Parts: sequence; C-alpha cells; structure tokens
Amino acid sequence: MSRELYDNLRLDVFPTPYCSGCGHGILLGALIRGVNEAGLDWDKLVFVSGIGCAA
Repeated sequence: MSRELYDNLRLDVFPTPYCSGCGHGILLGALIRGVNEAGLDWDKLVFVSGIGCAA
C-alpha cells in the first residue's frame, strides 16, 4: 500500500473496517488518491456516506 494511503487511514482499525470483498475499500483508495492528486486541502473537505453495504 502506498504512503499516501497510509497517511489518511486510521491505523487502529487497519487493515480494514470493511467486509472482505467489499468495494468500499476500493472506493476509499480512489478518493484518497484523487484528493491528493488534485492537491485539495483535507481540512476543507467533507465526505458524507451511508452506513454499511445496504446504504
């Protein structure tokens, strides 16, 4: 896993809070890479999502 992903993960729930095979982890990685590549300020971002796979 790249350093940029580690910098934005809560390691107390690592390796993942998601079920195996869940696409949420893939989406999370894509969001982290996109925010970093775009040079956005993490302190000015808000992410809102549902809870669980059925959300």
